[in-house]
Amino acid sequence: FETGAGYPFAQLHFLNIDNIVAMREAHRKLVELCSDPLVLFGDRFYSTLEQTKWPFHSRVILSGVAEVVRAVQDGQSVLVHCSDGWDRTPQVVSAAMVVLDPYCRRLEGFETLIEKEWLHMGHRFATRLGTGVHGEPLAERCPVFTQFLDCIYQLMCQHPTAFQFTERLLVDINKHSLSGLFGTFLCDGDQERARLRLAQQTTSLWTAVNRNFPARYSNPLYVPFDG
Repeated sequence: FETGAGYPFAQLHFLNIDNIVAMREAHRKLVELCSDPLVLFGDRFYSTLEQTKWPFHSRVILSGVAEVVRAVQDGQSVLVHCSDGWDRTPQVVSAAMVVLDPYCRRLEGFETLIEKEWLHMGHRFATRLGTGVHGEPLAERCPVFTQFLDCIYQLMCQHPTAFQFTERLLVDINKHSLSGLFGTFLCDGDQERARLRLAQQTTSLWTAVNRNFPARYSNPLYVPFDG
């Protein structure tokens, strides 16, 4: 990493967000927990949930998001970058934009945010989700996008009137990032999607989502932000 010595007017902050190995293990334990009805409906659910470390990792991400938001609100320019630039970076940047910009808390804005910060910026969905046709190695798989959606859900719980849509939208987006029913999340980048002409040969998830709004996704508690 860069030490910051070449940037005397900048401050370097590490957000301490773990790598994909730790995230993958936390998700594996979370899936095991949710598959065990004795734990899922028992009195040890919350303690077992904490032991998975999934909530811990989400808290660390949201803590980093809060740091970015405070800096922007103080009038500072912020550069966010992880080792590759397409895992932890879009997690933090996207969630920060949801906090800062009320447009991103509307359906159209949230769809645009995912297109811009995840799809166009090159998050490797096929590699991380294992949905490609090239036999992506298990060591490269990690539910980075799912974790981002979980962070948005946590923000929804804290601010139930701030979002135009409900958590049902997050569930459907996560489900169809894996289902292969839509072309939106296929491949590892825009170049591959363009080469395969997915825009012409598949249906976009947003087409289905918009068709079912507001009946399926509208939040009755939503209060538009007028500031």
